[in-house]
Amino acid sequence: MADIISQAKATTRHPFVRAVMVLQAGSFGARFVSAVTGLILARLLGPAGFGVYALLYAFASLLNLLQEVGVGTSTVNLLARAWASRERSQVVDVLRNFTRVQVIILCTTGLGGAITAPWLAQWWYGNAMLGWLASVAVMTVALQFFGPLLSTALQVTLRAPALASFELASRIGQSALVLTLVGLGAGISGVVFGQLIAMALTSMVAALGYRRLQRQEILLPTIRELFTAFSPAGSLKKFFRFSLQVALDKNLANLNATLPILIFGALMSDPETLGQYKVAFAVATLPTMLLAPISRMLASQFPMTERFGERTLLQRFFQVAGLAFAFTFVQAAVLGVLGPWLIRLLYGAAYEPAVPLMTVLLPYAVIISAGVGIGPMFRTLNRMGVIIAINLLATLTLAGAATALIPAAESFGLAATMLIGATVPTGLALL
Repeated sequence: MADIISQAKATTRHPFVRAVMVLQAGSFGARFVSAVTGLILARLLGPAGFGVYALLYAFASLLNLLQEVGVGTSTVNLLARAWASRERSQVVDVLRNFTRVQVIILCTTGLGGAITAPWLAQWWYGNAMLGWLASVAVMTVALQFFGPLLSTALQVTLRAPALASFELASRIGQSALVLTLVGLGAGISGVVFGQLIAMALTSMVAALGYRRLQRQEILLPTIRELFTAFSPAGSLKKFFRFSLQVALDKNLANLNATLPILIFGALMSDPETLGQYKVAFAVATLPTMLLAPISRMLASQFPMTERFGERTLLQRFFQVAGLAFAFTFVQAAVLGVLGPWLIRLLYGAAYEPAVPLMTVLLPYAVIISAGVGIGPMFRTLNRMGVIIAINLLATLTLAGAATALIPAAESFGLAATMLIGATVPTGLALL
């Protein structure tokens, strides 16, 4: 027993574990704020309005895939390697390429997605207004720069407390603006424009934060260096080669998360049922709130662990995945008892149909917990082709399952499709 206690204490003193614990606390706070915000929005908008809200952001997420070229994830991976080398030229090169790609995205796919959103929404859903609101949501993502820049710099420099505080404060500010506008009667438009205003304010704070951090870490380039001088074209080509592989992987994963909802909206035209599903999914996935910071820290930790060999890297992956699976399983079991009570108490009688849906969706969190860190591991081992093929197979499976199950079982078919979408990529990646 003494040895176990001693090992546990030693583990908690490890910089990576301590950083994960801090980020988990911040992530829990951010997810809690998001959950409360979603709860209040569900009550303010009602099942039908909440269903339109879910469809709107699923549609916006589809358009935002055009903006995802893997720049965020690849920057963390490449910057972690450069930071470990302590070569300022490499650090500056990575962040300059990050800047160039962000500008290119804004001027091409960002503007393109915003312009075509109304036409696409009219064609797909017969609702141009949904597309106009989606245009604002797309531009909210396209105009982000300083927030992701600061988050990346804080993550790689292992300033977990500052990172957690920044992201939690950003989430609280965004939620406050959104709920204020919706409470004043702006409806779904209040959600969209509240997020746009919050993004602008967060960007100003992040720019000041990065400037302060750069003065403490001389390896980081100044903001002027990011915008006034660029790395050679060959460097950008190398950056793109890696980031596009990452982008394809992430885009397929993001598409898999929203594809069933998009198909449901096209086939069923029933926003109230979609609103019930949205609540059920939000409650069923509460155990996943601690998984994101683990995967996030592994993205910067694995490139450093790889220096000790692939065997060590794989051992670390299975250790983390095993602990995450056990912890999530326990949480899901508890939620199976408390979940129905939470829905009835917090969301009200209008969301009673979400209770059985929540029960069906409970295994979702447990399944994906087994694969926490799969993406960072494959990126570190430079085996992107494998994970891309797995996610592509999952996309095809999801499309077939959604087309068959949703017309037959409606919301329960949607829930079953999501479980299939979680099982296929996780199972294949672990084989």
